[in-house]
Amino acid sequence: MRDQRAEALQPRLLTVAGMLEKDGALLDVGSNHGRLCAYLAATGWKGKLIASDISAPSLDRARQRFQRLGLEGRIELRNGDGLQVVAPGEVSACVIAGMGGRTIAKILEAAPRGVAEKLTLVLQPQSHLSQLRHYLWTHGWRIQCERLSRDAGRFYVVLRAVPGQEEPYTPVEEALGRRLLADGDPLLQTYLSWNSQVLCAKRKGMANSRHNKREELERIDALIARCREG
Repeated sequence: MRDQRAEALQPRLLTVAGMLEKDGALLDVGSNHGRLCAYLAATGWKGKLIASDISAPSLDRARQRFQRLGLEGRIELRNGDGLQVVAPGEVSACVIAGMGGRTIAKILEAAPRGVAEKLTLVLQPQSHLSQLRHYLWTHGWRIQCERLSRDAGRFYVVLRAVPGQEEPYTPVEEALGRRLLADGDPLLQTYLSWNSQVLCAKRKGMANSRHNKREELERIDALIARCREG
């Protein structure tokens, strides 16, 4: 149940919140000003909430937000790098939002032994989605679902992953999302149309270059064709 302390979230973080269960122990890595944890605490989260950040000033601003909203007793603050701020088994879920896909993969790779093996991950990469999906399926993670969000004219992809094995992804599935393509998100057609325009512009630039790479052009052509299929 939402109470009067719940601040409105921007669409991408609201999508993140919607992909979380409402119980268990959660770590929000790179929580910045603590908006997500504040929202969860004010809307009925039943378990532990930990907001972490490598930046002490960001945590200070999060602390001020929690105090202003009367939530300081509901959320722990930890200053540190990635998943290194928790012990094995301390949390059951982890959010990493607002970072590049490569950075997210590095955070997961650097997790202390025993910390990440049983986590549910909810990830919102700002870039390098292909690389993040590749990392996940090649390192023992199974992407359960993906959702789209549109915020200030930009598309964001939010995915949830759990430990497990998947069939190898194709390059098209890594770029566009196997679950996203299969599940029929309401924004999918608009997202694919936008992707097609971006890819066509990129292909045109590469075709006019004397240093174009045939394999990359073929990859882009395959992605354009899939986008146009809808």
